[in-house]
Amino acid sequence: PTSHAHHFMSCAMENKVWSNASLLEAVSAVNLETFQGFCKSIFAQCFVEGHMSGNMTKEEALAIADMTEKHLREGAKATTLPASLQERNRHVELPAGCHYRFEQTNKVHNSVCVEIYYQIGVEDTRANMLLEIFCQIISEPFFNTLRTQRQLGYIVGSSARRSCGCQGLRLTIQSEKPVDYVEKCAEHFMQSCDGILADLSEEDFTEQVRGLTVRRLEKPKRLRSEFDRHLYEIIDGHYNFDRDNVEVACLRTLKKQDVIDFYRQYFAPSSSARRKFAVHILPENGLTETDGPADDLTDGPSLPPPEGVSDVKDFKANRGLYREVKPFITIPPATD
Repeated sequence: PTSHAHHFMSCAMENKVWSNASLLEAVSAVNLETFQGFCKSIFAQCFVEGHMSGNMTKEEALAIADMTEKHLREGAKATTLPASLQERNRHVELPAGCHYRFEQTNKVHNSVCVEIYYQIGVEDTRANMLLEIFCQIISEPFFNTLRTQRQLGYIVGSSARRSCGCQGLRLTIQSEKPVDYVEKCAEHFMQSCDGILADLSEEDFTEQVRGLTVRRLEKPKRLRSEFDRHLYEIIDGHYNFDRDNVEVACLRTLKKQDVIDFYRQYFAPSSSARRKFAVHILPENGLTETDGPADDLTDGPSLPPPEGVSDVKDFKANRGLYREVKPFITIPPATD
């Protein structure tokens, strides 16, 4: 259920995503002839970006790049992919004050999963650090409240969700409880975050910043880890290869009030600017447990009913997209 929730959230939030059902349907039209034709044309038009790490000089890396380009041009007769087709995947922009809900059934598991996404917007250095320090502060109390105290399930987590240059807060809960109750518990916790932040002493906040700083500046233990970090910068179009140092420098300037203001703008249930999208994964045969505990969270936030999303394709067709993230460094244009 958790992986299904992640998948359908991506389908709803990203403009170029194919659902597993769509891919399965397309496979039925593939045969040997169409596959062989695809293999002959796959490199007809190319746009190539590369990254090389390890024991090599700049000259050796450029020589490998030249050799690759030569094989594509002379061997595969490849031409440059037009700039109009080089657009990266982009993220759906949710309107302020929205609350959408998308439901899907699961034929295998008898538990539910609720994934809630509170959208912030396009990534930038300060917002990145505010989101990360907020996630770190609430991580333990979120788990303790929903997993240990309310015993919603074994899979309970909060984290930053980033894709296509856009970001937000993600809450994930897999449970045997009814989905409405699970989501209500999550909102009850989000309401309590105001008090969690207010009760955080300046010394504790400084310690949180120090802990995140140490984690971000930790040296990669493997070459592959450093390679992947740089590769994702290229894939996402950010090209911020010194991201850890740049963002930690910003992190050290943040105050506790900055985090409180950030929470009240984007995550507080009372905020008119909050943007929420929830995915509910439901068991096909229903739950054994149909009621929540006697404690019905009567002191929780009063929220308007969600707007149901029945078709993801139609939902995205009527929404705008965020702009692509501006590269952190100047990238020269591709050459023919």
